[in-house]
Amino acid sequence: MASFRSEPRPGSHCQATTCAVYEGLLYVGGSFRAPTDTSAAVLIRWTGAAWESLAIGRNRSEVYALATYDEKLYIGGEFATLVIPSPALPPSPLLTWDGTNLVPVAPYTTEGVVRSLVATPSGLLIGGRSGSYEDALGRVALMTPSSTLDFPGLSGTCSPSA
Repeated sequence: MASFRSEPRPGSHCQATTCAVYEGLLYVGGSFRAPTDTSAAVLIRWTGAAWESLAIGRNRSEVYALATYDEKLYIGGEFATLVIPSPALPPSPLLTWDGTNLVPVAPYTTEGVVRSLVATPSGLLIGGRSGSYEDALGRVALMTPSSTLDFPGLSGTCSPSA
């Protein structure tokens, strides 16, 4: 059995906030930074033998939620600057991974934070906030392949749960 326990290095920051299985592989989101780095891996994949970094971020970039929906891996978080993949992606709190590429999801190509993702038979529930500040309006939406329905009237950060 694989062990995820390791001895922490002084000054390192390793925080796994979410996990998902996509196409038979384990994906982990969070923030994984070595003591001397100014950037952090925010999305990693277990290959069966080692961890592989898929996205590297700076300046408050972190993955908070992962969910498999509509044959894609959805990645929610706060991404101030993603330096890998290259070229850098436009700001978006919601991305997809198709096994090869990270892609911003419209209409979420704006500032904001996605804190939770829940795949349901009706669509993908998305919870978070619509701006970059803690007092930004909360947002919960249901996204389907053809539309997005916002649930109005929230303030502060909101996170749906299954």
